[in-house]
Amino acid sequence: IVVVCHSLGGIVVKQALCVANKQFPRYGSIVNAIAGVIFLSTPHRYGDKTTSLSRFRDVLEATTGKSLKIPSANIEQEGAILLDLADRFEGISFRTPILSVYELRESKNSSTPLRPKYQQLVNREACSTHAPMETVIGLNLNHHDTCCFTKSVGGEGLSEFNKFMYETLRDAVQLVAIRLEDQEYQYATMSSYSPTMSEMPIKLEQMELTEWPSNNATEWPSNRATDGTSLSGFELVHPFTPNPESRKILHLPCFLLNTHTSNSDFCGREDILERLATELLPSKNIVTASGTALRQFALCGFGGIGKTEIAREFARRHKESFDAVFWVMADEIAKLDHHFQQISLALGLETSAECKSQVVSREIVKGWLSNPRKNLSGPDEFVQPGQVKSEATWLLIFDNADDPMILADYWPQGSGSILITSRDPLAKSMFTRRPLGLDLGPLSEQDSIFLFNHLTTASSESEGDTARKIADALGGVPLAISQMAGIIRRQDLTLSEFLELYADHEEHASLYETKFDTNLITYRHSLSTVWAFEKLKPQARQLLELISFLDPDVIGEDLLMAASMELFSDSVQFKKSNYMEARSDLLQSSLVYRDKQKQQISVHRLVQDAILTTMDIEKKQFMFDQVARILWADWPSAMPKPSKEPELPKPKSTGGRLHVARWPVCASIYPHVLKMHQLWATMSDLSEATSMLFAKLLAEAAWYVSINIPRCFIVDI
Repeated sequence: IVVVCHSLGGIVVKQALCVANKQFPRYGSIVNAIAGVIFLSTPHRYGDKTTSLSRFRDVLEATTGKSLKIPSANIEQEGAILLDLADRFEGISFRTPILSVYELRESKNSSTPLRPKYQQLVNREACSTHAPMETVIGLNLNHHDTCCFTKSVGGEGLSEFNKFMYETLRDAVQLVAIRLEDQEYQYATMSSYSPTMSEMPIKLEQMELTEWPSNNATEWPSNRATDGTSLSGFELVHPFTPNPESRKILHLPCFLLNTHTSNSDFCGREDILERLATELLPSKNIVTASGTALRQFALCGFGGIGKTEIAREFARRHKESFDAVFWVMADEIAKLDHHFQQISLALGLETSAECKSQVVSREIVKGWLSNPRKNLSGPDEFVQPGQVKSEATWLLIFDNADDPMILADYWPQGSGSILITSRDPLAKSMFTRRPLGLDLGPLSEQDSIFLFNHLTTASSESEGDTARKIADALGGVPLAISQMAGIIRRQDLTLSEFLELYADHEEHASLYETKFDTNLITYRHSLSTVWAFEKLKPQARQLLELISFLDPDVIGEDLLMAASMELFSDSVQFKKSNYMEARSDLLQSSLVYRDKQKQQISVHRLVQDAILTTMDIEKKQFMFDQVARILWADWPSAMPKPSKEPELPKPKSTGGRLHVARWPVCASIYPHVLKMHQLWATMSDLSEATSMLFAKLLAEAAWYVSINIPRCFIVDI
């Protein structure tokens, strides 16, 4: 790959190369395939922040033909961003042939035709990147024409340009082959590995100890090579080692948590905490603790299932195992920027006077996380063979990262640990080749009862069975248990009184909206808001409403697909992609779960109940009627074939009740009939046709279960 860029396009290339260097394990193959880079009139740096921004603005005005005004309050901040990029690009010491071209002629850089202004926009000093293998030449052209380099007349610039191109292309295959021969070494860049290898494939074990400069050396080789460095003269370049007296000690240990108070109500989840410890705790071996790969793990699940509390408990229990623990609210970019700036201040990477730009602070923090030195000493510390690098161990928690894609700009490299909490299952496979994480399920029955009794302070053994029934009805969802316990305590209800109240489905909407906190650690959502049904797209919401009328544990996708086509075809021209898009929206929020191998959907009962409370009577009646018709049409009927066309829809097939071939289909539909029977008691004013149809469906289901389960319980229908 040969990268060619002109003017400010080179800024984009430099930023991309800096990102690729920080994420070398991911982009190493691309970086090592770069055989050369040509910057045509790309400015690198101009003196201080104010001068840099002013000159960069001149270049932008000249290339766009528009006059730009930058608020004075932003000048220093944006100038710092440009200088920071220049520093970072120099810091990676990009070891690839680079040609930096500047113009020798002045360019018009004013959009005012009556008062044109001419100046040399990018001179030799401004364009040089000081890279180890850089060649700097001037062409007898203005800023706009340097990309038309063949027009240059006079001087040696064009011949030097042609020479660079010839040598770069001639040696490209050999150069890239050397780099890719052993991916263990980072040939193209040198900032993340110490010591850095030259372009020749020299291994550490092949070098004598006497070849390494001593710590007492007064001078180190410069990393600014002379102009025109070619492939024939590789120089082993070592990072600068500062005077130990000039080292700035960082503020370690450093713990930035959303709360330092333990949650006395936390219970259960010990298996998950043990899994987190296995996946995220640093090695106890001091030699390898800072040298391992990045550790990451994601906790996924719908809102209220306890992701944040588990992450908080893990951080509280194990913070002493890390030198630094950072809790970052990741639901919005603004919060991410704010937290990264706070991390920079807390660690001492920046002072309050220096901390002006959130973008700069973010990159500084990512740089430290990628190379977490305990001493801040400018360039990377040089470590002789046999010594252990003084690296800090860290844990970074991205909480509520429900859109994990926004983490890309905040994702560090290095050897630390990252814990993500997210509703989106995609978080388990972000930035990694294999999924690392788990989908949280509800609390176990024992933990649910314990938490409920603890929050309600129930001590009466006589109500133990009632507590078990309530905990079971709440489905092991920590938020539901906490919210209902708050109602019981606040309204001074007995458990029997609450169970009677909860048994009335018409009361659920009011109960789910009522919220009384049971402890000092509050949660901003209630059951009526936590799943954000109002934010779902129309078809996703319709699909969830349909699912709420079916058995929650196993819903075949063939049934859902057919039902969706039946229900949604009136409003839009239904396509299979419509169903897949709606399903994707529900999966992204963990409102439903999918078994891809079995092509089945499942949903928590409480999610079903919550969406039902948001539906008005007419919508419930319509959905009940439609689902009853769909189930009846799919049911293999055992009734004799009618002598005349019936008024009600015909079932899929007819046959004898003992015809065993129909039983597998009956078995798949029967749980949905039971779910509909549960909802029947909550429905009112159903049409006579719907009632008759559902009665026939129940009769068919009763015949099926009586044959297959002779000792089944009789249900009053």
